[in-house]
Order: sequence, then structure tokens, then C-alpha cells
Amino acid sequence: MLHGLVPVPVHWRKVKCGKDRCKRCPHGPYPYLRVKKEGRWRWKYLGKGWQPPEGFTRAGEFRERLARYRRIVERLVELREKLGELERGLRL
Repeated sequence: MLHGLVPVPVHWRKVKCGKDRCKRCPHGPYPYLRVKKEGRWRWKYLGKGWQPPEGFTRAGEFRERLARYRRIVERLVELREKLGELERGLRL
């Protein structure tokens, strides 16, 4: 159900250009992916013109939706337990 909402793990980073006298550093933000390569985490630059795919869900929005989903599931479990107690009470 939630797999369609999973965000692309894109990080918007500001980076230094490496010039000694650059007064505008850091530059950006630029889109990067954090990928594991040869057992170490690396940053992969996505390119200047990168655009999020259609239906892209931002990480913050995804976390909010996931938290709401978990609260709903917790409430359903509580209601099922209460319903079970009521059913047992009616059988007596």
C-alpha cells in the first residue's frame, strides 16, 4: 500500500568548488544520491537538469504519511481488542 509513496532518496547538498578565493562557497544545492559502493557510502551527482519523477514523494511528506498510517494501525489494534472483550462479555 505504501510502496508507491516511497521517496527517491535524493539529498540536496551544497558543495565547495575547491577554489581558494571563492567567496560564494558552498554552491548549490545540487541533487545527489547516497549509494553504497564497495562497502562504503558514496555521493552520486544526479546532474544539473535532474527533475524528480512524476509522483515523487518528498522524504518529509513520506515520514508524515507513514506516521499517520502507523497511528491508524495502532488504533485498529486497540479497537479489535475492545471488540473481543465485548464479545466475550456478551457470551457470559
